[in-house]
Amino acid sequence: MIIHLLKTWAKVAFTLLFLLPVSFQSVAADNPFSSLSDLGNSMGGGSDEPLGPDLAFILSTKSENGQVIASWEIADGHYMYRDKVKITALNPDNISTGPIKRDEGELKHDEFFGDIYVYHHQASASLPITGSKDGARSASFKIKYQGCDEKLGLCYPPI
Repeated sequence: MIIHLLKTWAKVAFTLLFLLPVSFQSVAADNPFSSLSDLGNSMGGGSDEPLGPDLAFILSTKSENGQVIASWEIADGHYMYRDKVKITALNPDNISTGPIKRDEGELKHDEFFGDIYVYHHQASASLPITGSKDGARSASFKIKYQGCDEKLGLCYPPI
């Protein structure tokens, strides 16, 4: 269990290294890492740099036929975890919802989570609105998801 947690935290720390906006300032004239692109190139970067999460998983939302619908376009070489896709009402006292409905997805063996369902290329999920005190137009929802870059072997933090 501890080894699993250490591996997971190491993977998250490695992922954050690539996702945090970092700029290196030259401290000494001979500093080989004068910019993030130099750092990426020294590590074999170039075209192997990770996409930002907003480019890897392009989210669009709409409300129609009494439900909130979230859809994603997933970049090539990336996938999203099915069980990490969540839609919840921010004001559950003013609106009632049914259970979330997700696309089925594809079975994948993940080194940390075992056999799980994931999405490649596209995904969608919907949350039925079953009742509302103020009308569905005044409702707000939180959408949560997580995915990974298969080629680089790194996962993005939950979004």
